[in-house]
Amino acid sequence: MIILVFLVFQNSKTLPLPTLSLAFTFSSFFCTLTPESFTKMAQNDGGSSGGSNPVDNLASRPKRKRITIHIQSQDENRLAFKIMPNLKLSKMFHEYCQRKQYDLRTVRFFHEGRRLLGKYTAAKLNLEDQSQIDCMFHQTGGGL
Repeated sequence: MIILVFLVFQNSKTLPLPTLSLAFTFSSFFCTLTPESFTKMAQNDGGSSGGSNPVDNLASRPKRKRITIHIQSQDENRLAFKIMPNLKLSKMFHEYCQRKQYDLRTVRFFHEGRRLLGKYTAAKLNLEDQSQIDCMFHQTGGGL
């Protein structure tokens, strides 16, 4: 099931209210919500969502903060990534390996001595802005 959502701003003398169009691929159903229907929904809502306009909710939402993470390889070359704190680290690791032409299966990532797994996010691991992640190649053996 795929749901496509389109926001179209119409010219208006007051605040622009979006027209929300929903298209469902699993059926021939098509629904268009106009600015007038948004007003009717807000009046019928009875204040359960705060009674405010959906556009006001978007405008009052704080901007999401990005953090900068530096990945340093064994040859001390560094790459910086600006990411959202809730991004899975696997996406950043994959991008790093593509840029450096490394095989993702042969490298390991560490932060302050702890191995990082791609399934976690920067927020979950308490990575702060300007944190450094070390990239090391996996090595088996080393004994005589």
